[in-house]
Amino acid sequence: MQDDDTELDARIKAMISGYRRTQVVYLMVKLGIPGKLRDGAAHAGELAALCDADPGTLLDLLRALTADGLLEETAPGTEAFLLTPLGARLCQPSLASSALFGGEEWYRAWGAGLSAVRGGSSGFEAAYGVPFWQYLTARPGTALAFGRLMTSSAENWIPAFAADERFGSLSTIVDVGGGHGHVLAAILRSHPRLSGVLFDVPSAAETGTEVLRAAGVLGRCAVRDGSFFDAVPGDGDGYLLCRVLCDWPDQDAARILARCRRGMRDGSSLFVVGRLTDGGATAGNPVLDLHMRFLTGGRERSRYEYESLLTPAGFTIRGVSQVGGTDLSVIWAATA
Repeated sequence: MQDDDTELDARIKAMISGYRRTQVVYLMVKLGIPGKLRDGAAHAGELAALCDADPGTLLDLLRALTADGLLEETAPGTEAFLLTPLGARLCQPSLASSALFGGEEWYRAWGAGLSAVRGGSSGFEAAYGVPFWQYLTARPGTALAFGRLMTSSAENWIPAFAADERFGSLSTIVDVGGGHGHVLAAILRSHPRLSGVLFDVPSAAETGTEVLRAAGVLGRCAVRDGSFFDAVPGDGDGYLLCRVLCDWPDQDAARILARCRRGMRDGSSLFVVGRLTDGGATAGNPVLDLHMRFLTGGRERSRYEYESLLTPAGFTIRGVSQVGGTDLSVIWAATA
């Protein structure tokens, strides 16, 4: 076999076995190994007792984690392990949460990928029997962890987005599907004369109240719960859909926009935040696109596809801008 063939075979085999590494990291977090080793090394037998695990199998797991650079043995043959700088990263709540979702909900959704590809629905629903958002509604703890994970993934771009001068010309902005309120809190902090409304399902809105209070802006913000498939508050002259429409297939995204338009006054502005698939150098993450289809049935869209949703709902696009340093864009639209 030629060297080129050997290299290609090695690449293919690495792709095929990728699921093993996902589960190795997942098991490390699920068993609480990062926290148990935070203060120093421990023997495999001690860890087995702490993790309520079979000693032999756990030792194999620890060796696998060592092979992947997440742990290291204090000395060959000691069966005592400590965290490497790489493994210590999993002490961070956001990365630990990613590992847990990656080994459980996301993993099963991808495992049902064939059903999604053939049927056009989400792999998650095929695996769990209910849509992703319904699943979260029934599991408040999981929903809270997912909301925190989404917030942590936005920390690098929220400040620049919140400083957008267009928000300063508004009197009240309604954050539709605003989750735990971190984006709205940042916008209100950046624009002291602006008022806000946080609107989401009850579990998210409850957490949002505390986030807004901690940010010192609750006095300028109302928190309301409900479904954007039913109605949205009519208080604002600006409305925000931040990474919301990408979570839904076209027919549901159209329903959300229709409800927004029904609640909005003429001349109001709508800001849609998402990743445009035709966004130039920042576009093109097909694996992430597939992940969204498998998880929620939603998808990222091109500007033309967003326009095809916005125009029938009664909106006119006024501009498109990029959130600096990210692959996200802001579509600014106005009520027609």
